[in-house]
Amino acid sequence: HTVLRFSRPWVTCDHEADLQLSDDTVRVIWSYNDDDPTDVMMMKRHKQRGTKSLFLREAQFAVPSFSDDVKMWDVFSPNVTLPDDLTTLYWCKLYKIPPLPRKTHVIGFVPVIEEKNLEHVHHILLYECHLPDSDHHYEKWIDLQGSQCYGANMPVSWKYCTSPIVAWAVGGEGEMYPDHAGLPLGEEHGGATYFLMETHYDNPNLRPG
Repeated sequence: HTVLRFSRPWVTCDHEADLQLSDDTVRVIWSYNDDDPTDVMMMKRHKQRGTKSLFLREAQFAVPSFSDDVKMWDVFSPNVTLPDDLTTLYWCKLYKIPPLPRKTHVIGFVPVIEEKNLEHVHHILLYECHLPDSDHHYEKWIDLQGSQCYGANMPVSWKYCTSPIVAWAVGGEGEMYPDHAGLPLGEEHGGATYFLMETHYDNPNLRPG
């Protein structure tokens, strides 16, 4: 493999032409060709091109090693077909926490997004759902494939899922809470038993599928 490494000063003192870097997400554009140009004044359009959103200042996130008492809860989005008449789609799906033998806390999250879908997934939010007698309001929707968020077919009870516990956006790689912090799961422990995941899909080229 060939590795290309480049750098630039963080502060260039050029406030007119250079992008001022910060802690925000930066959209990096890259391109290269298979052959060297024969004339720098007649460079053809590069064959290999792409983009990536990065946090340039922060260190790369790495999942730490866990003890045996740490369990994973996989919250996967269903297969959603993107319509060819919408450039953006918000899809909502309801989830219930698995049975827990004791009081359990959320201590972090890691996104799981297939490489082929990265260009379409803009952000993901996971909300707590709070209503009295929550089983009555939410249990019946667990097996539902989901619904377009905030549309006419979205169940009314889902509008009470408003407290976000996970927020991921393009460029994010996950987050771990401080060692002394955690978010309780289960209504009996002051948390939530049901959760709503909102996934924002982008389809600017109106490609079906």
